[in-house]
Amino acid sequence: MAEDGSFRSDLYYRLRGMEIRLPALRERADRREVIAQIADEEAPHCRIAPDAWAQLMAYPFPGNVRQLRHVLRLAGATSEDGVITEADLDLPSFAARDVTADHTAAERAAIVEALRTNGGRVTETAKALKLSRATLYRKIKALKIALDG
Repeated sequence: MAEDGSFRSDLYYRLRGMEIRLPALRERADRREVIAQIADEEAPHCRIAPDAWAQLMAYPFPGNVRQLRHVLRLAGATSEDGVITEADLDLPSFAARDVTADHTAAERAAIVEALRTNGGRVTETAKALKLSRATLYRKIKALKIALDG
């Protein structure tokens, strides 16, 4: 609203303080660790079978962390012998999923993880991803990835 003039920009900057962007679960580079942590909290006496891991990693979780918590809590309650399998996961199918959005989210997560791994150094990140620096900078801009420093 400040950009289009319908809200006073000086007032906006007085009120704004700090902006924090929390990425969706499907965009997180540390998705596996987040799922493992929440599984420890919601189903502490269970382990996740490889088929269930594959399903959890591939699922877009439109309900974000809240949905993940419910899925894992139910899976922990219905699992047999303390092993959560794919059959225990209550994940609605997404036949009409937006493949482009999934690809974009996966690309963004890969770049963010590579930047983190390389300490935010773009040249090293570009080499690791086998991209030119110019291409990486274009992708960073297009995907709205913040570079620290």
